[in-house]
Amino acid sequence: MSATAMSIKPLRVYIMEPQPLLGKALFRMLSDDEELVVAGESTAFNAESLTRTRPDLILADWDEDFNSIADLVQGCRHAAPQVRICVLTAHLSAPQMMRAISAGVDGYVAKDVSPAELLACLKQVAVDGFYADPRLTKVLLRSRAKHEGVQLSKRELDVVRLVAEGLSNKEIASRLMLSDKTVKNHIANIFAKLDLSARTQIAVYAIRNGLL
Repeated sequence: MSATAMSIKPLRVYIMEPQPLLGKALFRMLSDDEELVVAGESTAFNAESLTRTRPDLILADWDEDFNSIADLVQGCRHAAPQVRICVLTAHLSAPQMMRAISAGVDGYVAKDVSPAELLACLKQVAVDGFYADPRLTKVLLRSRAKHEGVQLSKRELDVVRLVAEGLSNKEIASRLMLSDKTVKNHIANIFAKLDLSARTQIAVYAIRNGLL
């Protein structure tokens, strides 16, 4: 989804927030952005509501029931198969983020971000299909183990590292001084070499194997 397409068709976000006060704050914040629309809201997982509203993205608070992330993802995807899921959490923990991503979450956002940063994170998940707090991915990458057997070029390794840090294609292109098309080509090659099919999988692979 391009920025232009998003401006024509707003991103439909579903808020899943057990705390009414925070839920209202999120509703107001998202409603004030012309590129977003609140498709629905609930205080817990509600399959019927998700099926009825058909959101593009779910913003779910992952603090109240921290142990059930896999069940949450499975339930959301059953109710809305194409939906992307972004969790909002107070847990600035690299292992917990890895657990969430491995369960199929598309975005991991800490609650200490500013409102503007939260909106940017949601839009990045919509455009690129993945966002992870860069503070946590850097911790995981520092504790990497050497990976053997996959022949990626130095530039491809650079792209993998930046995907794992949560950068968008545009940000990667700017950081590496490449065109957007070149970055897309590198990502396509990475998909082929690693036998992956989604940007989230690149990030998980990078974090698990320490590719730089």
